Amino acid sequence: MPESAAFLAPGRTHRTENLHHHAMTSLGFDIFRKMEDGHPLWIAEVAVLKEAKTQLHALASKAPGEYFIRDASNGRIIFEFVSPR
Repeated sequence: MPESAAFLAPGRTHRTENLHHHAMTSLGFDIFRKMEDGHPLWIAEVAVLKEAKTQLHALASKAPGEYFIRDASNGRIIFEFVSPR
């Protein structure tokens, strides 16, 4: 069966579903700094969690404070870091 025919074949996962699932699971991660008044300040969007942590630690070494990483696919905070001021 040609690849293009798989799109409409009954009983098979359709490409649009796969694309939607991929888009929903790969929204990346947002880095925030918690300001003194408690409000978050968005810093950056990063595709990979390991890279987000690397960037967060680099930021915290230059500008101490409270930082966190939010999973953009579900809005949950998945990593927090407080560097000494």
